[in-house]
Amino acid sequence: MEEKVIKKFTILMVSACLVICISLVYLPKVTMRAGALVAKYMAAREEARMREEMNALELMRLHEQEISAKLRKKLGYSIRLTKFEGHALSEVTIKENPVRRKVELVFPGAKEAGLNRYPIIGSTRYLTDMKVSDTKAGLKISFETDRVVVPALSKEKGFCYLTLKKPREVYDRIVVIDAGHGGKMPGAVVGGVKEKTVNLQIVKALKKYLDKDSSIKAYYTRLDDAHVELYERVRLANEVRANLFISIHQNAMGSYYSSVEGTQVLYSETKKGSHKSKELASILLKETTKAFRSKDKGLVPGNRIFIIRNAKVPVSLVEVGFVSSKAEQKRLTNPVEQKKIAKGLYDGIQKALEKGF
Repeated sequence: MEEKVIKKFTILMVSACLVICISLVYLPKVTMRAGALVAKYMAAREEARMREEMNALELMRLHEQEISAKLRKKLGYSIRLTKFEGHALSEVTIKENPVRRKVELVFPGAKEAGLNRYPIIGSTRYLTDMKVSDTKAGLKISFETDRVVVPALSKEKGFCYLTLKKPREVYDRIVVIDAGHGGKMPGAVVGGVKEKTVNLQIVKALKKYLDKDSSIKAYYTRLDDAHVELYERVRLANEVRANLFISIHQNAMGSYYSSVEGTQVLYSETKKGSHKSKELASILLKETTKAFRSKDKGLVPGNRIFIIRNAKVPVSLVEVGFVSSKAEQKRLTNPVEQKKIAKGLYDGIQKALEKGF
C-alpha cells in the first residue's frame, strides 16, 4: 500500500516538475503575447477615444488615409458624401454663401448614423471645416472653404459625390453685385428712409434680370439686411476674378432735404492690366441716367473708397440718386422706378461685357 502511495506521489511530483519546466520555456512567449493583446486593447480604446473627440473634418482626413489607393485614385478631387438611395439629386438642397465661403447640403431621408457604415471620404482640398448633423429636413453637411467654390453633385451606385471647383473653372462671365451698407451700417438716413434698404431693393430688382440670363454668373455680397465687412465684399470680387464689380449706393447732402439730384458713378484711378474701371463707370452712368431719367452728375475718382481702392477687377460704385432730395427719394423708393434703375444697370452690364470686360 505504501509503495502505491509513494509511486503515485512520485509520478505527481515528476508531472509537476515537467509542467514547471515547460512553463519556464513558454512563459516569456505567453507573457509577450498577453502583453501584446493588452497593448492592442489599450490602443483600440485610445483610438476610439480620439475618434470621439475628432471633428467631422479630422475624421474625414483619417478615413482618407485608410482607403485603398485604387479608391483614392477613383475619387480624385471629389468627396463621397453619403448613401443616398431612393431619392434624386434634385431633392438635395444646396445653399451657398460665397461671402462667408460656406456650402451647405441637406439630404432628405438620410441620417448621420448612416455615416458609421459609409463614412465621408475623398479629397479635403479647399476644406477648412466640416460639420454634420441631423435635422428635420434630413442629413445636413456643411463645409467651410479657404476660397469661393462652386459645388457640383453627382450620383453613382447609390452614393452622392461632391466636387468643388473654382468659379473660373465653371463660368466665363462673372459679375459681383454689392448692395451697399446693410445691418448695423444704414448709410444715409433722411426722413426715415435708409440708404441700405433702397440699395437692397434695387439689387433685388437687378437680380431678377440677371437670373434670366444664363450667360452670366452673378454673385451678391448680400440679399438681406446682413452686415458685411468691406474687406469681405472686395475679397469676393477678387477671388472669383469677376469681369465686373458693381456697388450700388445712394447719395445725400446731409440729413435734411435739399434740391440736389442726379446720378454719379465712382471709379478706380489705378490701372492694373485690363482694369478698365473708368470705362465701366462711363457705361453705367449713361445707361442708369437714361433708364432712371436722372441728371448726369458725372464720373468721380473713387480711390478713397475702400472697395474701389482694393479691387483687382474692373469696379464702379453707382450713386443712383440723392435720398436727400424729396422728389428723388420718392422715386428711389418706388418699386416701378427701382425696376427701371435695375434695367439700366443690367443694360450697362451687358454693354460692358460685349466690349470685352
